[in-house]
Amino acid sequence: GMAQSAVLGVATLTYLPFCFFNLLSPLMTIAYGYLAIKIKKLEHDNSTSIRKPIYLSNNSAKFLSDVANSFDDPELRKCFLNISKNHLKQN
Repeated sequence: GMAQSAVLGVATLTYLPFCFFNLLSPLMTIAYGYLAIKIKKLEHDNSTSIRKPIYLSNNSAKFLSDVANSFDDPELRKCFLNISKNHLKQN
């Protein structure tokens, strides 16, 4: 509260109606902990997932190539050039 008051240049009680999430957050945290509310973990089955190859249009490949040539770092340039060449859509 003191930092907000100093930065905003207003009395603490003046901005009290605008900080209801600050006051609500600890209460919600305690309620969620008490009620054991949590995010459900999704099961991921790798055997059913099929990875599709990614293809770039000629314009996208050219753009990546231009971006790669603007890099000073040779490893980063090489990585971008490989992506632009290896994912080019074959007609």
